[in-house]
Amino acid sequence: MGNPKPQIRTYLLFVEGICFLLGITAGFTGNSDGNIAYQILQKGFTAFPVIAAVMTRRITKDAAEWHISLKVWKNPLLWLFCAVVPNILITICL
Repeated sequence: MGNPKPQIRTYLLFVEGICFLLGITAGFTGNSDGNIAYQILQKGFTAFPVIAAVMTRRITKDAAEWHISLKVWKNPLLWLFCAVVPNILITICL
């Protein structure tokens, strides 16, 4: 694998650029009730990084394999922690 800096910069440009543009647009258009920019941000926030990764790979012509596997962690307690703790924190913060 070569120098990853151009890929990282391109990826961050896409992710931050999309979110920043939508945030600025939402800020200038007024209230959050029915604002299309807010709705796109809410629904696409988890998809933006995936879209940016695919676009970055196409632009930089990266042909490396995708290493996607469900065997990320072999510790079931870590899986449980990752499944439960975010829900607890969201509930506490609301």
